[in-house]
Amino acid sequence: MKVIIYWIMLVFSILTIFGGILTVSKQGLTIMDTVMFVIFISLILFSVIKLKKHGKTTYRNYDTRIKKNTEDNKNYYMVDSKKDFSCKNDINTSKVKENRFKSESIQTQPSIEYPHHLDKDFTYNKGGNNYIPQAMTEESNHELNAYDILILHMNNKREVGKEITNHHFLIENQINVKRHLDKLIEEDYLIITSKLEISLPYLKVPELKDILRKHKLKLGGNKPELIDRIINNIDENSIEVPKVYLSTSKGDRLIEESKYILHFYNKHIISLGSAHKIAKNAINVNDKTEFIYLKLLEKHNNNNEPSNVKINIINNLINYYKNIEKDMNVIRKYSNYSLYLSVTEGINSLGFHYNDSENILEKLKTYYFIHLDYYENLLLISDINRSLFKKIFYEDIITFEETDKNYCKDICEVLFAYIYGNEEIDINNFPIIKYKLNEKANEWREISNKYKF
Repeated sequence: MKVIIYWIMLVFSILTIFGGILTVSKQGLTIMDTVMFVIFISLILFSVIKLKKHGKTTYRNYDTRIKKNTEDNKNYYMVDSKKDFSCKNDINTSKVKENRFKSESIQTQPSIEYPHHLDKDFTYNKGGNNYIPQAMTEESNHELNAYDILILHMNNKREVGKEITNHHFLIENQINVKRHLDKLIEEDYLIITSKLEISLPYLKVPELKDILRKHKLKLGGNKPELIDRIINNIDENSIEVPKVYLSTSKGDRLIEESKYILHFYNKHIISLGSAHKIAKNAINVNDKTEFIYLKLLEKHNNNNEPSNVKINIINNLINYYKNIEKDMNVIRKYSNYSLYLSVTEGINSLGFHYNDSENILEKLKTYYFIHLDYYENLLLISDINRSLFKKIFYEDIITFEETDKNYCKDICEVLFAYIYGNEEIDINNFPIIKYKLNEKANEWREISNKYKF
């Protein structure tokens, strides 16, 4: 009805002005004519503005209906492998390109300690435009799963609209970032805030200076000084700043307790769900990442699975130990066990086509390469006594499994030959290794004769 009135006003005003122009051209311009001319011009502008606004409102309502139908019928919230279908509401998620060929570490922006006594200044309205899917609402009473915690780690202290959504792990596992963020906010692990002390660091220096310039304040100083000047002199309601995801005190505790999530989320030795399941049973354990690795080793020992699986777990554990600067005796112990398993695996593989004429030690060399730099530093820089090294090596291995002392001695002697460049060695210098190679060769011949390969 309003639209019709506006159109009538517009047409009537235009016709009246044209009629007035014809009258003035014949009888001359009076003061009353000028006043009426201004009035009808104002009516024309008023009608045009109202009609234009109504047109935009109609388009937005239509666009909202289209999105609602898309959400209901096409799983709007699912992450496609090529596109990011993010919900366009106050939390406007957008693509944040992640180079999958670079480091997998997750960066937050910027890394600043924030106070947690802040009031929530952004909440979700279930009846308004900020739509929360029914499935999310049904999940909200459940405890957080591994993906929830991963999204918390990835998006804490990130600007709204710059959520990590296009990381290849998220795409490959079809993780709906928006839904997990909703759940984290619903369960009070995360809030969205635009408090100045939190949001201003996300602006660049030129943007901060633009704010100061508009309020006629001094522009000099470094970034922290500019931020302090804005906080101390400008009302936060008078400027527009980015909204930021920020963990609550409850969320902070969870982040601290679940550091293992970022370590295992992209490992192929265990799924993130399994790692989280193991960690939940780690009561009063400080290092849950280590706990998960040790449980994995225990599982593979009990199941008698192939050595290469166990070697992979141990090597990942060693790298973790190095990153956290674990005690060197612990790193040495697992490095020795990894070498022992690698050489044993190599002997089992090479033994199937071993014959006395080939240089088997040259082929066996590749199985010593995994931690060769560690042993080179140990022997060439620390200059450890070889007899002591062999004694420690054997003692380390028997903490994991029963073995032959002379076999450990042979493994160490081959290692010394490689590191010190002794090219005069021969397989006959290592009787236990030779025996194991012949044993595997005989086993292979028996299989070949049995099945006539």
